[in-house]
Amino acid sequence: PGEAVSWGPSGECVATGAGRDPSEIQLWRAKDGSHVEALRLERGYVRQIRWHPKQHKLACVDGGKLRIWEIEDSDSYTVEGDLWGGALDWSPDGRTLATSGYTDNSVRVWDTAGEFKDRKLIHSAKSHSVAWCPDGHLIASAHDDQSVRVWDAKTGSRHTVFKGHTGQSVRHVAWSPDSRNLASSGGRDSTVRIWNVEKNASGPVLSQKGHVHSAAWSPDGKQLAAATGSRGVRIWEAATGRALHLFPGLDFNNGSHLSWHPDGERLAAGGIVGNAGRLLVLDPTDGRILHQYDEDNWI
Repeated sequence: PGEAVSWGPSGECVATGAGRDPSEIQLWRAKDGSHVEALRLERGYVRQIRWHPKQHKLACVDGGKLRIWEIEDSDSYTVEGDLWGGALDWSPDGRTLATSGYTDNSVRVWDTAGEFKDRKLIHSAKSHSVAWCPDGHLIASAHDDQSVRVWDAKTGSRHTVFKGHTGQSVRHVAWSPDSRNLASSGGRDSTVRIWNVEKNASGPVLSQKGHVHSAAWSPDGKQLAAATGSRGVRIWEAATGRALHLFPGLDFNNGSHLSWHPDGERLAAGGIVGNAGRLLVLDPTDGRILHQYDEDNWI
């Protein structure tokens, strides 16, 4: 387990990264927490991983390269690129990937065969997160200048800019399943902001103690979860901003990453405790921790 976590499209497998060995991605069976296998990067460390939305493929950034694994045969291929930022997201149809880079402050689009599409979206501030809109038309990115930027996925033109966070940088962006709203976590400003992209307007501002590192919508769009470090994970009712559940004191060193099960009945949180990874499976309906899997105790 680790700071990067992604639930597979079938819900049978969870991928985590950045545990004791930050150059490895671990695969786990969701039903019993048993360890399936480890996928090792050639260089660099795991910052973010993403399952293909429909197939047994897994993408991550490996030392500035884009790496895609074919999970069934554990084979992978890489693409050269300026991708030291490490953030990425698949398009809804799984044909292309969006990535963000630190050194050239760009968002790039790639196809699954690894060819660079001629759409390089430049901005003057580093990007920490990138998210593809579920309807496939827009791409959102989170930046060091406290902005959230939305781009036309087809043309690369800027669609809109949202500002309102007061922390040092925006850490994460996540689309609602209906593509109408965008959530952003502000890191040090301890908030999650919801933006109405259709109306180009600000929505509810959700407060959480501690630095907010990531946010994730439930598959039905009714709930929004946000994660800090040791402060835990909080779940809100997205439409009203009403707090529903708090999972306090999860003991993660810094931030944790979140991923909902496709059926919306479980929420995975991955992070570092001490110098080892931990994966927690949470029940979003009643605030219980269903399972805890520690790197030191693989099944």
